[in-house]
Amino acid sequence: MLLRADGDRFEESLVRARTWPATFAVRGWVNEGSLSVGDDMMKLLVAGDIRDNVLAALERLVSLIKGEVLLESEPR
Repeated sequence: MLLRADGDRFEESLVRARTWPATFAVRGWVNEGSLSVGDDMMKLLVAGDIRDNVLAALERLVSLIKGEVLLESEPR
């Protein structure tokens, strides 16, 4: 799979996530390029007050990034 990301939109997504209630810190990285089965697509860190809030914020952030930032395609 080929993975590309819009870097500006990725950073905007992280900044937006930092404004969510009970979220203290957000960091992220996208592994762009040609990926094989088992390779990490991205790594995200979300810190917050309690586990339920952190997991909800992480799930929301993953959905946001996969829906608006990443472009996946098959190599030709």
